[in-house]
Amino acid sequence: MIFRRFSLKFFAISLLFIFSCQNKNESPCNIDPALVDCIGFPMLGFVITRNGENIFNENMTTIENISVQGTDLENRELSLQSGFIPNEGPVLFFVDLDWDLGGNYTYLITVEESDSFSLSASFIISEGPCCGSIPILENIQINGTEAFVNTETGFYNVTIN
Repeated sequence: MIFRRFSLKFFAISLLFIFSCQNKNESPCNIDPALVDCIGFPMLGFVITRNGENIFNENMTTIENISVQGTDLENRELSLQSGFIPNEGPVLFFVDLDWDLGGNYTYLITVEESDSFSLSASFIISEGPCCGSIPILENIQINGTEAFVNTETGFYNVTIN
């Protein structure tokens, strides 16, 4: 009797594991979902400098002094985070929830109503039964030039006048 109860529980738990890693197309994931480490939603980080100094150091500029123009203002978020780069100051993070659709996006980011830079980004959508439907940055341009992540900091460098 105890063995039969144990067998039923083991069978039920096994079925849960088998069916717990499926995407919306019902394609089964061939590995234990606990072992899957998918990337998260993309967020772009910028170190913005003027005259060689981070504009957010010593409260020279605040997040309230930054504006973003483009389409669909409702799904965007700007945040300022410190502590990523020692002695470098805060990093401006930008995310647009519409990136989950993939495609091309263009923005104009204005600092203190006098300086600005253009940002163009292209996203593709990942495929796969375990980690599908995640937007992945394919290309980014700042002021019309292809941009690359600073390998020491992990963020994009932007210099304004």
